[in-house]
Amino acid sequence: MSNQNLLKLIGRNNRAIQTKEIFVLGTHSLNNIIQFFKKNGFGVITLQGIENPKNKIQKIEVKKLEIELQRLGLNYVKFQGRWMINFKEPINTREISFFILKPDLKTMVSLSKQFQQGTFIFSENGEHNLYYMDGYKVMLEKDEHLYGEIIEEAFLLKFKDFKFVFDTTIDFNFQFIDSRSLKSGDTVIIERSDINEDVHNVEIISIEDVRQNALINFTRENVYNTIEPKVFHFDELKYMIKLNLKNEPNGQFLMAQAV
Repeated sequence: MSNQNLLKLIGRNNRAIQTKEIFVLGTHSLNNIIQFFKKNGFGVITLQGIENPKNKIQKIEVKKLEIELQRLGLNYVKFQGRWMINFKEPINTREISFFILKPDLKTMVSLSKQFQQGTFIFSENGEHNLYYMDGYKVMLEKDEHLYGEIIEEAFLLKFKDFKFVFDTTIDFNFQFIDSRSLKSGDTVIIERSDINEDVHNVEIISIEDVRQNALINFTRENVYNTIEPKVFHFDELKYMIKLNLKNEPNGQFLMAQAV
């Protein structure tokens, strides 16, 4: 599959999908990204009362949030999220939501206040929790029941009588740059190609060196405590995501391209 076709898929939205092969690749890769960030940190902000923007005011509100996330340099997945709440009366509602990759708590608080959302979801160290607009955690009782692999993967919040799931992807915002822009010291998330699509080859690496057709990372061997180079060839990678660093506030989504 050519890089150009992959860019058409991941660049904007479903209208760019050309073939079933591209659709399958894109869905698998996107799912891997979602699962990786579930383990490593994310935020979710929903727009209360907006399931499908039906009037001008709602459409403007959704667009304003998208523009703000892009201004902050944040990568996000726009999706339909589903609240499943069971207090006095069961509630099952869907809302336009934004799954934000690797934000900090301060950013989530600011976004919630700016868009007048009383709560937001924030996850770090594998713990997904609900927070009030002012940044205080909502104390809820965890649900330890297992609902099956597919349903468990969809949960972004799982408490007794209070759940939130990733329902349907609408769009996503990832920024592509040429691999020649990479440099030593960058930290990236990569997914390697594999003929077995059930194998998740997503990992985080620190780039020690950039060659004409590959990245090099050094790993320490456990038994002999030696340092070994690990080579990642560009033509074996589906994508790379550059992580936010303190001196690099704007994380970017990178396409691995052979030079």
